Amino acid sequence: MTAANDSDTRTTYDYVVVGAGSAGCVLAARLAADADTRVLLIEAGPPADRGLLVQLPVGVGLLSGRESISWGYESEPEPSLNGRRVPVPRGRLVGGTGSINGNTHVRAHRLDYDDWAKAGAIGWGWDDLLPYFRRSERSWRGDTEHHGGYGPVGVSSVVERGPFARRLDQGARSLGIGFPDQTQGGDPTGAGQNETAIHRGRRHSTAAAYLRPALRRHPNLTLLTGVLVDTVVLKDGQAVGVRVLKGTRSRVIRADREVVLSAGTFNSPQLLMRSGVGAADDLTGHGITPVIDLPGVGKNLQEHPAVPVLFDVLDPVTFHERLRADRLARHALRWLVTGTGPLARMPEFLSAYIRTRPELDRPDAFLGIIAGGFAARPWFPGIRPLRDRNCLALNAVGTPLSRGEVRLRSADPADAPRITFNLLTEAADVAALRACVRTTRAILRSPEVAPMIRAELAPGPDVRTDDDLDAYLREHAGSANHACGTCAIGTSEDAVVDPELRVRGVRGLRVVDASVLPSVPGANINATVIAVAEKAADLIRERTPA
Repeated sequence: MTAANDSDTRTTYDYVVVGAGSAGCVLAARLAADADTRVLLIEAGPPADRGLLVQLPVGVGLLSGRESISWGYESEPEPSLNGRRVPVPRGRLVGGTGSINGNTHVRAHRLDYDDWAKAGAIGWGWDDLLPYFRRSERSWRGDTEHHGGYGPVGVSSVVERGPFARRLDQGARSLGIGFPDQTQGGDPTGAGQNETAIHRGRRHSTAAAYLRPALRRHPNLTLLTGVLVDTVVLKDGQAVGVRVLKGTRSRVIRADREVVLSAGTFNSPQLLMRSGVGAADDLTGHGITPVIDLPGVGKNLQEHPAVPVLFDVLDPVTFHERLRADRLARHALRWLVTGTGPLARMPEFLSAYIRTRPELDRPDAFLGIIAGGFAARPWFPGIRPLRDRNCLALNAVGTPLSRGEVRLRSADPADAPRITFNLLTEAADVAALRACVRTTRAILRSPEVAPMIRAELAPGPDVRTDDDLDAYLREHAGSANHACGTCAIGTSEDAVVDPELRVRGVRGLRVVDASVLPSVPGANINATVIAVAEKAADLIRERTPA
């Protein structure tokens, strides 16, 4: 294992990968498999992915707000959300946002990916990506037509259902929602338990699944943490390295072959713009000399608008019961020693992908009802009693039409980018999210589930009409944390990278992360980003496609 630090004197590598998030960890590990290739992976945050709270699957509720491992971003005032600023949790540590997310590992409808190819992302349709989905995973289903049995990421699912989940299942069935055996084979329509990137009771981010094993195996791979990349160094139309900052110190690290940006949906376009690649007029306004006039950089920002339904449960069937202090201590010790027990998996969960209009050719919304809430904390009778069992249902638009953008705040690399999602600016998105909330409420109010519910806390029983619901959405909706699209693949003038992920107009520079997705798939996107990085590794190494 090679870890760079302040005393590291090497200044030249074959590949420099910027950002050790979900994509960067995959890419660095795959590139380093060629023993004669020197690979540097740079991460702005700390190597905190090995911390117990990060590894603990149910630790997700405590991670996104931790300043030491988060970028702390928020959006600009959102015009269709009553001018509210929306929090934007992004991981600033090895593993990136994949080290602080909800561990969900799923795929969207095959048509979502086929739409990419039709729009100019040639070679990025469902059939093109399926081999890379399979290559990346070690599925609980084994090696099948749609799933991989030998890949790095351990994918698990809780097949056994407890009393809370069984009632939710019955309520969903009563509404005509189906429960297919296979939801990851190109059509997720229906309901079931989410699949998760959890292996032996621990979060299995790409840092754990790809990077850490690669660092142990490959001395030609170097991880440099706690370092901010200021700009990509461009010379005669080619990327030749990056300028990095640590405190007041600055230096240039050269890349003999390529620089690859895997800094994410917000930071990759920000870094391109600081380097002179973007809309020329905008760059000039920040005192940056334009090198390549590429107006699409930072545009096409897409996100799943999401809103919660909160409810309180009467029966002792939620995850809250597991947090009684004396039991929690026992569960924690069991998890630490054996990787098993209640803390080794996510709380019971009903996930459903639905069509809010019957004429649609794919689900346009998805929901998840959880036997617990992010505010759940340890309790003990007589000292800190359990006063309620507040649970959460998340509702999201899977195929939003609203589009936003990422812009520079200044040329200072320490300044956060300006993020405007424009969530719910399209009437169709409002209608889809409203219908999704109504579906969730219908499940919770069904005869099978209602006896278990004490009260609906939000939106609340007084919110009944479409106008009432729309007002609730505008006051409480936010981001599902699946942002993408700001360096989109394509062949048009609006595209930032070509179908081989090369930045248009610059040699030796690629982008490989969620920013290249031309449109947001209708599901959590982490598994998709991993598959994109797997394919990118083949493109960069000029390997035959899987």
